[in-house]
Formats: sequence, C-alpha cells, structure tokens
Amino acid sequence: MSLTEDKELLELIYRSIQSISALSFDQLEPNASLNNDLHIYGDDVDEIFEEINKKFPFEWQTFPFGDYFDSEGSRPGQMIELFLSVLLIPVRIFLWWHGRTYGSHYGRKLSNWLFDLGHLKHPPFTIGHLFAFVKNKSWSKNLEIPADLDHLGRELTEVLKKNR
Repeated sequence: MSLTEDKELLELIYRSIQSISALSFDQLEPNASLNNDLHIYGDDVDEIFEEINKKFPFEWQTFPFGDYFDSEGSRPGQMIELFLSVLLIPVRIFLWWHGRTYGSHYGRKLSNWLFDLGHLKHPPFTIGHLFAFVKNKSWSKNLEIPADLDHLGRELTEVLKKNR
C-alpha cells in the first residue's frame, strides 16, 4: 500500500469508529484499544469491519472475535460493574463537581478506573492492530504495526478536526 492508501485506510477506520461510537477524533489514536479503551463490543465491531471491508477487502470473518471482544451486553462482570456504578453515585457526583471546578484530568482517570472495576479485560485490540490486519488482508497474532502509524494518526486527527 502507498502512503496515500495508508492515509485513506486510517481515515476510514477513524470515521467508522466515530460513526458507531460518537467518540471524538481526539480520542482516536493508533494505540487506542477498541475493546478496553474505547469500549466497543459485539455488533459494533462487526459494523466497523464491514464498513472497512467495502473499500479495503480483508478476511475479517476468520478473526477470533471471542478472544478480543465480548458480545454487546454480555461482558463478564457486568453485574458487578452495574452494582459498583450504583454504589458509587456519590463518588461520581463528587468527580463531576471536581472536574467542573478544577479540571477533569484526575477525575477522568479515576472515573476510568472505577469503570474498569468488575470489567474483565481482553487482550487489547488497537486501532493499529486493525490497520495492520486490513493491510495484511488476513489475521495473524504477529501482525506488524507500522512504526510511523502514530505520526500518521496525529496528522490525520489534526486534518479531521479542521474539516469538522
């Protein structure tokens, strides 16, 4: 693939993720894990793969979904997560107030940590993995993620933010 095709592929990945998740382009980077960081599961992953497959065909049906993703609504520890969410409502209110008053950096970290309680994580499947998977046209656990993908991702994020 040429550099132009790499840019097109990464942009398609970003736009596909954003269309199903409503995440901002600022939240997308090649090292972001679809399953653990962006919390994308089940049918949403299928939709992303199908959308990308229209322009860049790859063998996504052979991908071991169960190793990396749970079905939507059936994550292990979901009941624990729900219980903790209800139990920690006062903490979340405090974090909201703290974020409004002092900035959200620490509050966001704590909020993510609270979310991760009771949420059993799969091995990360990053945007970089997806990029390498599509470029390779088939899945392998030993896919090589291009070294310049982070730079390409930062450039793309800036362009996409300007074109909003």
